[in-house]
Amino acid sequence: MNKKGMPVETLIGLVIAAFLVVLLWGLWNKANPSTEKEDTTLSFFNKLIDDIDSLETNKNMTTMISISENFVLIGFNKSLDYVGTGSKVNCGGFDITRINKPLDLKGKGALCLCDKKLLKTSANACIEKGYCSEFNYDMIDSKNKCGIFFLNEGFTGNLFLDKKTDFIDINKI
Repeated sequence: MNKKGMPVETLIGLVIAAFLVVLLWGLWNKANPSTEKEDTTLSFFNKLIDDIDSLETNKNMTTMISISENFVLIGFNKSLDYVGTGSKVNCGGFDITRINKPLDLKGKGALCLCDKKLLKTSANACIEKGYCSEFNYDMIDSKNKCGIFFLNEGFTGNLFLDKKTDFIDINKI
């Protein structure tokens, strides 16, 4: 009698192959956990940029943002090519010495989402692994003792945006 069906060896092979695919997928996600968090952070960053672009001069608004533990958000003034003093300063809960603005943004204000790990070792973290958007405004935080808009990693909450003629004041709420 001829039985129809899959041989046991083939069935075992398929089960092992499926197990290996699931295992490799899990290992990949464990080794690269930042991909989804980075995408979420970039989505919030892009929404912030859109909110600032749509905000009229002498108007203000509140917007929400979420920054993963892998990034910090930094505001640059038009006239400065870097933030920091050259000496270690605690600014917005993060010790900074100097953070360079990308060269193509010279003379422009900018918001940059920069790699936190690189910031600890490189003044060029925003250039090497960063996402920046340029503005014709200085980007400040009037409530930060440094005056620099600096949003530390792992922040999820609201920002108050106040657009003036020459600057945009961004404050954590």
